[in-house]
Amino acid sequence: MLRRLIARLRRDGDVLLGLLQQDLRWLNRCMFNRILSKKLLLAMFGSAELALERGYGLCLMYNDELMCEAFAGPSATGVIEIGVESHPRHMHKGYSTLTCSHLFQAMEQQGYRTYWNRAQGNRASIALACKLGYRNEKEYYLKAWFHRDA
Repeated sequence: MLRRLIARLRRDGDVLLGLLQQDLRWLNRCMFNRILSKKLLLAMFGSAELALERGYGLCLMYNDELMCEAFAGPSATGVIEIGVESHPRHMHKGYSTLTCSHLFQAMEQQGYRTYWNRAQGNRASIALACKLGYRNEKEYYLKAWFHRDA
């Protein structure tokens, strides 16, 4: 799949894919300000610094354009959730599969067990979860209370 994606991108120009294996916190403060899920991560962690310290993020970029972002965290008892967001003009091109599968492998190398929250109404998320090998194990109900700034 990676070969096909790179071939597709090469039609428009050069493609560079740099990954630092020794540092899995690929998402940095500068990139954090550009991601679509910034608001959600701020609500979950309380600050960008805590999100970057306690979570793991990857961004797939073409030139200076952010195409897809995947994030893992927070973790609990060795289990970590994977989430992804593709920018609207780059949906349905396989970028989420590529980014999530790399993050999935990186989290397993760090000793985490990963899971995917397959919200019933989100068909794209369900399809991606299946493509990545997740299966529907059990249904649960989630209640959450977030501190909101006034």
